[in-house]
Amino acid sequence: MTISGFFSSELKSVGEAAEPARAVVFVQGLHKWHGMFESLRGVDLEVTRGEVVVILGPDGAGKTTLMEILGGVRTPSSGVVKVFGEDPSCAGEAWHARTGTVLQMWRENSGWRVRDLLEYCAARYASIRTPGCPQPRPVGDVLELVRMTGSAVKRLGALHDGQRRRFDIAFSLITRPEILLLDEPTKDLGPAARGEFHEVIRYLATGEGMTIILTTRDLAEAQRIGDRVAVLMQGRLVTQCAPAEVWMRYPGTPCDFRDLLGHNWKEQPRWRS
Repeated sequence: MTISGFFSSELKSVGEAAEPARAVVFVQGLHKWHGMFESLRGVDLEVTRGEVVVILGPDGAGKTTLMEILGGVRTPSSGVVKVFGEDPSCAGEAWHARTGTVLQMWRENSGWRVRDLLEYCAARYASIRTPGCPQPRPVGDVLELVRMTGSAVKRLGALHDGQRRRFDIAFSLITRPEILLLDEPTKDLGPAARGEFHEVIRYLATGEGMTIILTTRDLAEAQRIGDRVAVLMQGRLVTQCAPAEVWMRYPGTPCDFRDLLGHNWKEQPRWRS
């Protein structure tokens, strides 16, 4: 569930049984047009329960658009997108309660204090959940998990970018989601905080069986925490493999792979002719 979604609508039913199918995410032939520009070009992706999949690519590759579609924030132009067997663009609140989403666009609720907002959201969720849905995660546990105990009384508007990213992750964990969608979650974190975040991801995946999809432009990060790496270039997933195989399986290109992930890499046009 996103912060925006939590405050914009009521959770009507969040006690649906977990889907038994292995595939938590199924994407086939996904295209997304923005006017004359095509940001996603025939993306195919399947993610199984408990898997950590890292979408690796440079700026402008289409990573954020893909995550927004998986989280129900954008609608695809064509193709099939299913998360827990439902189309995210028209899924109900029961679906959103199973999905924790951290994108790059939210900066609202700046007047709230960190602990107060988390406790409010946990209490609201607890009051409307159905008997089959788990209890919200204790706020103290969430703050400790994301290393924000010392910032609990700060207002959101006073958090620096790295702290705000931690808060967004903390918020997404309150409802004990079955899947986390994280768009460049370590973008504004320093080396130490990034290492702590990697530990959190591995704990959620191995300790709680959570399915996690995250994006990054950092190859070392992708290799460190992913069970599988999917390389996204110019709106296409050009390869999917185990982290250690990225270098071996990446298709031939006139540019060095590291250059393709750098700021100076120039994307080829993707405009309607």
